[in-house]
Amino acid sequence: MNFEFIVSNNSGLPIYSYKSKESKNDHALVSGFLSAVISMVEYKSDSKVDNIELQNRNIIFYKNDSKELVYILITDRKKDDKLVRKMEEIARNFEGRYDSKLVNWNGETSAFFGFDEYLKKFR
Repeated sequence: MNFEFIVSNNSGLPIYSYKSKESKNDHALVSGFLSAVISMVEYKSDSKVDNIELQNRNIIFYKNDSKELVYILITDRKKDDKLVRKMEEIARNFEGRYDSKLVNWNGETSAFFGFDEYLKKFR
């Protein structure tokens, strides 16, 4: 499975990103745009965005409001319960590893060095 994974804050600033293969996507631009879409939908309705389905790609969201984080998975797989559970597991793992760094995060993305190895196992 080819995928991209982004962790951003609620304002759309990417905190961490990973690509399983080379991609032209600018993760700052992608997370900012998707954050704006999520905010607009939530502001204008009582709905939450958890998935955007495209022709060849799916964008799946997992939001942790208490940590003010948005997890974004861009993949060629269809959204299903197994994928959602895996996404939640990845989010818990990220927060468990980097909780203290998230609280005092100063914008330095190297603070999350090592998470790439965990994501390489994700299939």
